[in-house]
Amino acid sequence: MAKRVALFFLLSCASIDALAQNRGDAPQLSAREIAEAGAACEQLGSMLNPPMSVAACRAMIGMATSLDAGAADPSAQRPGDDALTCSAIFTELKTMAGVGISDISAARAEADVREGTAMANRQAGELNAFIAESYALGAVAGLVGAFTPNFVGAAIASAWQTQAIALGTRLTAEQAPLRARQSETVLASAKELSQSMNANPRFARLGQLAMNRQCEPPAEARR
Repeated sequence: MAKRVALFFLLSCASIDALAQNRGDAPQLSAREIAEAGAACEQLGSMLNPPMSVAACRAMIGMATSLDAGAADPSAQRPGDDALTCSAIFTELKTMAGVGISDISAARAEADVREGTAMANRQAGELNAFIAESYALGAVAGLVGAFTPNFVGAAIASAWQTQAIALGTRLTAEQAPLRARQSETVLASAKELSQSMNANPRFARLGQLAMNRQCEPPAEARR
């Protein structure tokens, strides 16, 4: 439980920090920044194979606002917070019950990472093979072009373009189901973190402190 709280909370907060463009200490998001992020989420709906769904993107924004509200809550403040080390922050996080990512969401996230890594490695291998084939085809086209009419070289180039488009289309289609599952995982995790921060503002405050200090997850959370 403590491992998932530390790891997934920091990973999610990294996305929140990105919304604020990494400006030193994690600032409270302005209404303009929230509106701009919301507009960016809507644009995902018109993209081919977007990195996440519109709903998941909106949930991330909701998590960011929950972080701001919780961290600013007077009940979340403690004397000496400014002197807390990363180790002390994680020690306190481990004492919190019922916060963070659920077992189901954690398992889904781990499965998504495994499947995504395997797919990325396999597709990278296919792309590398295609690139090597393209170099060979280019050499052949150059040699053929020296002894044949131009239309022969054009035909070879057209065949290569057709293969490239087909490969790109197939790889994108293969990624779509995984992207959909990843979006569902992000959506569920963001909602769970938002609920935790709304119910326990101290959780949000510790997350903000961890971001400000650029804390790395403890070793046991990375295993």
